[in-house]
Parts: sequence; structure tokens; C-alpha cells
Amino acid sequence: MRHWETLRGKVTAGVAAALWMGTSLIGPTAARAGAPAPAEDWHTILVDEQENNAAFGSDGTLYVAATYYGTPKVAKLHAYDPMGGEKWTKTYLPKDARASNGFDVAVAPDDSVYLLAYSYIPAKKYFEISLVKYTPNGKMLWAKNQKNINPYALAVGNGAVVVVGNRGAIAHTGKDAWVRSYTPKGVVSWTKTIDAGAKKNDVAWDVALAGDGTINVVGEATPNAARPKDQSGALWRLSPAGVLKSSTYAKGSVAGSYDAWTGIARTGTRFIVGGDVNDTNGGSSPWEAMVSGSKFVMPAVLDWGVGYARIWGVAAAGPTLFETGTAPGATDDARLVALDAATRAVNWTVTLDTGDDDAGFGVAANGSQVAMVGGNRFDGFIYVYPV
Repeated sequence: MRHWETLRGKVTAGVAAALWMGTSLIGPTAARAGAPAPAEDWHTILVDEQENNAAFGSDGTLYVAATYYGTPKVAKLHAYDPMGGEKWTKTYLPKDARASNGFDVAVAPDDSVYLLAYSYIPAKKYFEISLVKYTPNGKMLWAKNQKNINPYALAVGNGAVVVVGNRGAIAHTGKDAWVRSYTPKGVVSWTKTIDAGAKKNDVAWDVALAGDGTINVVGEATPNAARPKDQSGALWRLSPAGVLKSSTYAKGSVAGSYDAWTGIARTGTRFIVGGDVNDTNGGSSPWEAMVSGSKFVMPAVLDWGVGYARIWGVAAAGPTLFETGTAPGATDDARLVALDAATRAVNWTVTLDTGDDDAGFGVAANGSQVAMVGGNRFDGFIYVYPV
């Protein structure tokens, strides 16, 4: 998923909103209504922080990856019980680093917790990623670092820890999507870089694992060398051994625009993806689709209002899907939407407006609760609702 510090600039060129899938064009949907949202279970505001993503443990513990904007700036990992009581908080800053950001968190089947961080090392003049493993009680077991990689998300399962992002390409001047698989002990199993074809900027924003071990990576890509400014939403499917099985690209608007998938989550044997596309109002609109194998199913461009709107993260819990992101208002608002998994009809919607530019960056769900995490220019937040 993308984060506050990596936001693209607002789009200024007005473009027609239509979703290209083969030969079909699907225009923007109307705003979808739903029932009133349930009363929250709990929430907390974290001063001088930005909450970036979250994951639930098997006992209902909510783990939240965050960045604390202090001196120094450090990555944080919070753990909360189901009623909102803070169980523990850990900070992470690699040796010789000046600043670190906590980007993502994932929980393994044995309840080990993995934090994905991104740090700047001034003495060596490069950035590096850190994959850090903790016990459920917050004891750090190990940390693995890699320089010159921009990390964005991770997923755990099938005996692997998979991290995605992008890196400066070796064979051309752009950036390649980047995927790496680790063992649970932190040993690198394999690394894969992906160039969509135009030798421009390709980015992997999120990752989810299928039951058979297939790695589903979503992001944005430039597959057409003749149109170097035309970015598409990308789905790359890799085998557990890192072999690229398929590449699928889709447009949510006309040629020359910037479109992306920024979140993916597994629901049964399929996946839900979400992101943003250019729209006719000179801003961006959310778009979503289901994924079956290498195909997008039931794609739609959504109406969240006029301005700068996108889906940042998606999650699934039983018969319900969840999307979180940014919706336009007098200032940008954070939004959480609950959807029926079979029909994608809206069950309920929460819109959070603190009076500043707010964004819901991450969402996590289990059978009991759903958590939206995010922030504005000053503080972070966590809002938890019953499922």
C-alpha cells in the first residue's frame, strides 16, 4: 500500500473515466448507499504519529505499524487488546540510521509478528529496508536489512515472508517492481525484479498469498513503450519459487493517465483489489475489482465525490470486504467502506473528518472486528468497529 510520504501529486489534466478490460468500457458508478455504520468498539489518537497498516493476531490482538515524527523519527509497532488496551509498543531504528518509517505489519500462523520499515543511513547516503521479526510478546528475534530498496508491503504464509516494493533498475533508467521471499528465519530464498516492458517506473504496492502458494502482487506499471506516461494497474502472479506466471494490466481511464492498484486481499479463492484512476474532474477516483486467477472480475470506478479520492487498502473477513482510503471534502476525509463479498453492495460507510486532510491508509479485519488506521499532517488514528 502507498503511504503519506509517497503520495503522487494531484492530477490536473481532466480525463474521461472508463475502465478498460479487453474491449469493454465501464463508466463511473453512482455513489453507493448503505446502512448506518455500527458504533465503534474503540479508537485512539496518537500524537505526532502516522499509522500505516495493521494486522490481527489469532487471539484478537491488533498490531499497528506506524511512524513517530519525533527526534529521531522512528518506526513503531503497537499491540492492542480487543478492547483497545495497549499491550506493548516497540520502536525500531537501525544502527547509524537518522530516521525510520514503519510501513507494514503481518502476522504469521504461529503468531510471530513481522514489521516492515524503511530507513535513511546518512553516513552511507542510502535508504534501506528492514524486515524485523517479533514474538507475540514484543521480543525482537532478528532484523534483516537491504539497501537501495523502496519497500511498501509484506505478506506471510505458506512458509514464506514476501516483501514487495521497487528499486532502481540495473538495465535502464527507470524503476522495476521488486519482490523478495524470506524464510521464517530471515534467510533470502529468492529475489525477483519486474519490468513491465517500457523500461519506466514499475511499482509493487501490495501483496497477498493464495492457498496454493501463488504470490499475487499489485501495483502500477508502464507496459507500453510507445506511451511512457500511460500507467496501468498491474497484477503480477508468481509461483512460490519466484517464477513469473502472468502479468495483467488494466486501465481505469484514458490513455496518458496514471492508474494503480494499491491494495489486495484474499477472500476465499478470489481476491479483491482497490486503487485509484484519473477522472474527468481533474482529480482521481477509487476503483475496485475482484481477481480470479489472472483475470479482473466485476471492475468498477467509484464515485466518492469530486477531488482527490482513492482506495489505499483492502481487507476481507468472511462474507464482508473492507476498503479504506481518502474521500474529498472541504478537506480530505478518511473513509472505511464495508461491502458484501458476493455482490459488492455497500453494507455501511464511515467517513472521518478532523478538519485537516485525513486518510485511511490501512485496514485489517478478522471474524470479530475491523480496524482502520491512518492519519493527517499532525496525528495518527486507529478506529475499530465490530464486524
